[in-house]
Amino acid sequence: MNLKRPLLPCCVPSVLLVGCALLSAQTPPTAPAAAPTAAAASSANFIPPPKLTLPLILRKLHTTARILHITAHPDDEDGGMLALESWGKGATVMLLTLTRGEGGQNKVGSNFSDELGILRTLELLESDKYYGVEQRFSRVADFGFSKTADETFQKWHGHDVALADVVRVVREFQPDVIVSRFDGSPRDGHGNHQAAGILAREAFRAAADPKRFPEAGQPWQAKKLYTGNLAPGETPTVKLETTFVDPELGTSYAQLALAGLRHQLSQGAAGWQIPAGPRYSSYELADTVLPNYKPEHEQDFLDGIDTSDLARQSRSDTKRSKAALESLMKGLQLDAKESGLNSVLVPGGHAAISATVTNSGRETITLHSIQLTIQGQPLPGDQKIARLKPGQAETIHASITVPANSVYTKPNFHRENRETDAVYTIENPASATLPLAPWPVTASAAYALDGSEGIVTATARDSKNSAVPLAIAPPFSISVEPESRIVPSNADTAIELKVSALSNLSSIASPTITLDLPAGWRAQPPSQTVHFDGVGQQREIKFQIYPKAQSEGRAQIRAVLTHNGRQYSEGYTLVTREDLDSAYYYQPAVQRVSVVDVKLPRALKIGYVPGSGDDIPAVLRQIGLDVTEISPQELASGDLSHYGTIILGIRAYDTRDDLKQYNQRLLDFVTAGGTLVAQYNTDLTNFNSGHFSPFPLEIGRERVSVEEQPVEVLKPDDPIFNFPNHITAKDFEGWVQERGLYFPSKWDSHFEPLLSSHDPGEPPLPGGLLRARYGKGTYIYNAYAFFRQLPYGVSGAIRLYVNLLSAGHQ
Repeated sequence: MNLKRPLLPCCVPSVLLVGCALLSAQTPPTAPAAAPTAAAASSANFIPPPKLTLPLILRKLHTTARILHITAHPDDEDGGMLALESWGKGATVMLLTLTRGEGGQNKVGSNFSDELGILRTLELLESDKYYGVEQRFSRVADFGFSKTADETFQKWHGHDVALADVVRVVREFQPDVIVSRFDGSPRDGHGNHQAAGILAREAFRAAADPKRFPEAGQPWQAKKLYTGNLAPGETPTVKLETTFVDPELGTSYAQLALAGLRHQLSQGAAGWQIPAGPRYSSYELADTVLPNYKPEHEQDFLDGIDTSDLARQSRSDTKRSKAALESLMKGLQLDAKESGLNSVLVPGGHAAISATVTNSGRETITLHSIQLTIQGQPLPGDQKIARLKPGQAETIHASITVPANSVYTKPNFHRENRETDAVYTIENPASATLPLAPWPVTASAAYALDGSEGIVTATARDSKNSAVPLAIAPPFSISVEPESRIVPSNADTAIELKVSALSNLSSIASPTITLDLPAGWRAQPPSQTVHFDGVGQQREIKFQIYPKAQSEGRAQIRAVLTHNGRQYSEGYTLVTREDLDSAYYYQPAVQRVSVVDVKLPRALKIGYVPGSGDDIPAVLRQIGLDVTEISPQELASGDLSHYGTIILGIRAYDTRDDLKQYNQRLLDFVTAGGTLVAQYNTDLTNFNSGHFSPFPLEIGRERVSVEEQPVEVLKPDDPIFNFPNHITAKDFEGWVQERGLYFPSKWDSHFEPLLSSHDPGEPPLPGGLLRARYGKGTYIYNAYAFFRQLPYGVSGAIRLYVNLLSAGHQ
């Protein structure tokens, strides 16, 4: 068994500060920025994460304790416990989050699916700075809500895919203790939560078994396993108070964790609060390899484990280390001298890079070397060995050609079909569990001070946009809009496709863009040439597409840019936010096309009141319906009578105060003969106390998470299932992620249930689609997940949704 572990905690701060720069005079390109939540971030009043002071560093230098915390999704983590163990007790702590939360709903922006996963990765990494932990992920994806571990493992291609990743992390991190947020039983709720608890229990022993997953590293046996989410009345083995105020931090661990959690804006965390009074983290000892160790109560996870190796060093060594740290902690700062070219480097391109080390402390530092690297390969430079007195600095320069075989700076993981695949394909297995790809250009400095030696690193950034590190990207980025398209099977007119291209070349370029089309389809013009004068320029062109579609099915249109004999068909987006770091999200320049046989009502004008964001209006326009977004001003005082049907976007009552204020105007619209379609909301207290529906209606937490479950049409002869489209059981095939969520649990007798469905082994839920006639009009409350089905092009869901909009207008 390999027992070697680093002696120094990995989160001891850099004691020598290095700045990197890219030198040139050209203008940086502006990649398409996905930062829709910047305004929300600006108004969130974030406090900065803790700074490592000498007492906090010494806490870490006097213990070798290592703790691994395992959860299922971002925001599952026990942040108060993590902060207590890391900051308060000096342990080296790692958080393993199985998924990236990509299957959830974004409560503040338009990032969804895999792009949401990237955003939530960045949010969690920011939270980690407050918790004081390292971060890892597994290959499995959040595919939406699940009620059972069995369904979760089925979606994750079996049991061992995720278990192998957990074992790998255990073996690489070599924890003394594993702390699972979940118990692994049905009381954990979400099937992903249950699976995380099960995997933690099994990995505790499997990681020490050389016959299990030999490709995942050398065996390692943690000494104890704890599980959380205790049953009511169950006595915990360890109970930790997290509301104790740490005098060095100036706050409690719970409040510090909450400050970090508030960066998870897509989870709706900005306004979360902690109730007054003490708070505790309670866990049960679930397994241990310590002989004859069966305590009833413990003070900490590390009880019974010797973690004092570093504390055994001689008194003189301790005194010398403390003196060196005290000296380095005073006044040191990063002195970055940059004049940038471009936040994106191109394989085969040229760059001039510099790195500067500044000693702003009180002691002389012996600088052995400064080394620049690109993707781990050393760069030639005028390296210097020098003694830096207080206030002195050293700079090295390197002019390089970016290697032609350089790997693009992109996530190490991707899904071919983000709607149906629940396991990521990993590009580089060696870094399979890392949160994101490392930035490619770094500088490192080797130093000595008072007998202590070390190496520190920094990431290179350009001066024009110092918030974004340098990245390596393709010469051209190309994307299509929209990403998905619904085409009626009887379409006889052209559809428009927009293609955007960005050049990262400093030279003049005139590439050609063509389209790969389904058989029988044609584009006008067949190809187009675009002209770029230099780096950072973006061009947009349009094609007219003439479909040849007579039956339902799926196809795709791919845009291809050709330059100097090479083809490019991929684009990237910079995912960032004012309070977060950055990452690049790549996706193919492909438009997914769904051909749908759908009949439309005549002359129906539809109004749409946006909620938290969905693509339903775009889909309705693509199939030929007249849809207008209702502005706040129109909602407050405009004439709504010229609409036949008004749709409320998903979670509209959760997110729009003006909708609550002017809700009566919508009910008056129904009374006068209009049709109002309200869609699901998640804030039960807000909706149920608001009395927004024309008759009493309460939503609950019931949902149907298995999308393959049958749906019963309760009133098959009702016009809502026959006009303008005839709805049958076939129309409920091919749905994705879930049937519906937050179904109404109570309703007045004026409401008629129209559909019924349920998850396996559960009673029927008839409340997912309710209709009431109110005055001369029709009110519909819908909790079925059309917001997922329509953008994915599920033909039956599109037909049924059109029927809902047509209700009352037969």
